Amino acid sequence: MTEDDIDSIGNNNNNHQSEGDQQSQSIPVRTTGHCSECGGEISLNAEICPHCGVRVSPLPGTTRSGRTKIAAALLALFLGVAGAHKFYLGNAKMGIIYILISLTAVGLIITLILSIYDFIILLTMSDADFTMKYE
Repeated sequence: MTEDDIDSIGNNNNNHQSEGDQQSQSIPVRTTGHCSECGGEISLNAEICPHCGVRVSPLPGTTRSGRTKIAAALLALFLGVAGAHKFYLGNAKMGIIYILISLTAVGLIITLILSIYDFIILLTMSDADFTMKYE
């Protein structure tokens, strides 16, 4: 074997590893959905179906990302002390703060009260307000 052969083998191994690293770092994200009228594939950000022209809107109480206010309210009620509803609604900072505060006895009582408050607010919030706030 010559030095050129060894270099080409080394380069092939490096290329193979970098491709694998890139593949393992990419996370698939859903960017398309289906029109409720014609069933055509459309972007999740689309307001009007390009196939049939019908206005596409999320279900009441649901954001385009699929979050529902009922699920958020139930998470606030049952796992609110751990901040699960905050993580679910995309507010990871507040979720972490809930976890850290609830590590003490006084903090546990505070997060329990805040979770019950969040539960009531989420249940009484209108669908339009929920969609606008957590879109």
